[in-house]
Amino acid sequence: MVRNWDSFGLVLGVLALTLISAAQAQSTRKLTKDPTVRFCPSRCVVVTGHGFANGSSVAVFETRGGWARISDYLDRKQLTASFGDKITKRPALWVPLAALDGNAAKAETQPTKKKSRTRRVNVVRRLARLRNPPVPTYRPGTAFAADPGDVVDVEKVAAEATGENEVEKQESAVAESEVQPTDAQKVAEKERIEAAEKTRLASEAAAREKEDAEALAAAQKAEAAKNKQDEEALAAAKREEEALAAAKREEEKKAEIARQEAEKVAKAAKAKRDADAAEAEARKLAEAEAAKTRKAEEEKLAEAEKVKKEQQEARDKAEAVKTAEMKKAAEAEKAAAEAKNAAAEAKKAAETPEQENVEVAKVDPSATASTEPETVYESANPNPIELAERPKKYTKALNDKRLSKLPGQKSKRASAEEVIAVRHFALMLLVNNECSGIADGGRSPGSPGMLFVRCTDDPEYLRQFPLEEESW
Repeated sequence: MVRNWDSFGLVLGVLALTLISAAQAQSTRKLTKDPTVRFCPSRCVVVTGHGFANGSSVAVFETRGGWARISDYLDRKQLTASFGDKITKRPALWVPLAALDGNAAKAETQPTKKKSRTRRVNVVRRLARLRNPPVPTYRPGTAFAADPGDVVDVEKVAAEATGENEVEKQESAVAESEVQPTDAQKVAEKERIEAAEKTRLASEAAAREKEDAEALAAAQKAEAAKNKQDEEALAAAKREEEALAAAKREEEKKAEIARQEAEKVAKAAKAKRDADAAEAEARKLAEAEAAKTRKAEEEKLAEAEKVKKEQQEARDKAEAVKTAEMKKAAEAEKAAAEAKNAAAEAKKAAETPEQENVEVAKVDPSATASTEPETVYESANPNPIELAERPKKYTKALNDKRLSKLPGQKSKRASAEEVIAVRHFALMLLVNNECSGIADGGRSPGSPGMLFVRCTDDPEYLRQFPLEEESW
């Protein structure tokens, strides 16, 4: 990740460098878009908070590889505190040439500083010049100095060029004064002067050739040193670029690993959500099915209760009819007995004296009738169930194995109070021999506040009782 330089400090530093070194820049350009600023014309560290934006004027110091340097070289030590050792050796602010205006292309073609190039010597041309030196063109015997009024003696110049001694100069002067030279002598003198000139020119050419060779060797040596320095700088830049590429690949690898881990976590979370949703859906379906089953059972129980109630009403009605008939028969039997007793009394009175008849007449006829045993029916005096007091808490007696088909302590369909009431009433039915076994029990369908217990002896009959305990 690229570290950010402090924006305010970087802007102040860039402005200061721009004001100080604006005179040293090649040209001033304008930015045509928001630029990407780096510390070198390559994939160096990206600089943020630089303050350069579209339309800003920048000073172009040099261009290289499609990038333009817009600041003087910065202090690397100050930058390493924020950017680490990834900073190049000579950091500066570089922007792409594409971010500058149309004149930026010219800046790339112009070098930052004109390099002094050693003049190359054409050896072939030099040798040809030495073999055929140029011949001066002037009138024989004279030469012109800088002043046209001064006439130079050619023979004197030639004598000085050939290195004649002073005595020879004097003798030549005396001979010249005494005898005038002929045309042949003049031609020979001219040839001698030309030969001396050729010798002088050859020596000068040899000296220049030597200087040129030395300069060429020095230039080649400097060029080799510069090429070596450039190769070292290129190798260093390549190593730095490879290090940056390796660091980038490492960061990308770490980012890829982090992304894969995040995908795994997301997949696991999604799988868990799907499992929870499936479980919730299954639970919902199970609850709906259980509710449907409970409703069917309740409807079945209500129907059974209705049938049982109708049967009970029919039995009660039949019992009432039977009771009425038995009562009527008892009354008829009683009337017959009274009539029989009256007849017997009358017969006895007829056989006894009159006094006895009087006394017999005083006797209450009902007294004689009461001596006969009266018929008593079992249904007239039913034996009530002896119910013990219902406990307030769940006791050990309520865990009787015979009550296993009734709701227990952990039942979700009945409250604790209902469980205690149903189990206590069922236990009392077993204790009073009203039932030999318990089929089931619970809330009475269609009768709020009522509970029921059903015995195995008569599974069609529901023995109902109120939840709130009442005195019988």
